[in-house]
Formats: sequence, C-alpha cells, structure tokens
Amino acid sequence: MIDWQRGDAGHPAREAKRGPVEPPAEAAARRHRQGRRVTMMLVSALLLSPALPGCTVDIGTSADVAPKMREATTDEQLAAHAAADLIIAAIDDEDWDRVWNQASTVLKKQTSKFALKAVPLAARGMFGDFLGRKPLGYAFPETIEGFPPGRFAVVVYAADFSRVRGTHESVVLVWEDDTWRLGGYWVRQVPGAGKTP
Repeated sequence: MIDWQRGDAGHPAREAKRGPVEPPAEAAARRHRQGRRVTMMLVSALLLSPALPGCTVDIGTSADVAPKMREATTDEQLAAHAAADLIIAAIDDEDWDRVWNQASTVLKKQTSKFALKAVPLAARGMFGDFLGRKPLGYAFPETIEGFPPGRFAVVVYAADFSRVRGTHESVVLVWEDDTWRLGGYWVRQVPGAGKTP
C-alpha cells in the first residue's frame, strides 16, 4: 500500500540534519544534486504544468498530501490494477491513440492528445530508456484535486530507467462509463535514489 503518512521520512536534506556530519566533498556533491533536482523541477513546472493539468513530471522531493481514503473491494483493486497495467503498456509502446482512448473525459477537457504524450516522453528523455517496473501499491482517494466528485484510484509502480534507478510511476484512474479511465500520470524520482553511471 502507499504510505500517505510517510511525509518527509527519507528526505536526504532532513536525514542529514539528524545524521552524522557529512565530509565537505560529499556535502557539496549532495547540494549540487539537490540544486539540479530543483532546477529540473522548476523547468518541468514552468514548461509542462500549464499545458498539462492532471499530468506532470515531478522529480522534486515534496511530500504527498494525505487525502482521505476509502475502502475498496478485492475486485475493485484488481480492476484498477489491470486498467493501470493497460495504460502503462500503451505508454511503453508509445501508442498515443490507445492512451488517449483510455483517458477520462475530464483529462481530455484539460489537455490535448499532443500534450498528453509530452509528459511520458519528457520523463523518458530525462530518465532514459525504461528497464523494468513492479507494482508498489494502490490507494482509493475520495477526492482528487481538479476532478469533480467521483470514484478514484491511484496505482503506483517502482520503475527503473537507464539513467535513473528508483522512480515511482503513478497512474491516477477515474471511474467513468463502468470502467477505470486515465485521469493522470506522473513520474517522480524517489528521494535518495541515484543516477546510474
């Protein structure tokens, strides 16, 4: 399951405050990496966010806000996971028509087919070629910002790419027309995860 209560646990800067003092060279390298993350996060926010509500590439280290969750049946969990797997497979295949056809009405109103493909392509450009993923968990929030009341699911995967290991891919799903549809997609580098050589 997704640990919405994790907050800032595992955040490198906060760990450094509590842990042993870093040697100066390691501290300088850590600050450089954090600066690059912030720069990339700002570039992503400035270039992608206005055009892509509901879909972002977030490589920052901000903590998730804890939305209120609802219980889901086993069948609902399996159906959400299966729908997310289909969407992720379409993204992997770069089959943008299939991704667009699986998108929710709200997402289609917020973005275009062209903009929808920009998010995964930007992520792959930054993180490199996809290497592998495994399901991490799911949640069923009662609300999702920017969406009208409804039924929602979030399925999270641990994914590795050729340039960055340790990312989380999240697929937001919206229940529409008796099926789970894409409400959003993002890739986030896990704090403390490193780049590959």
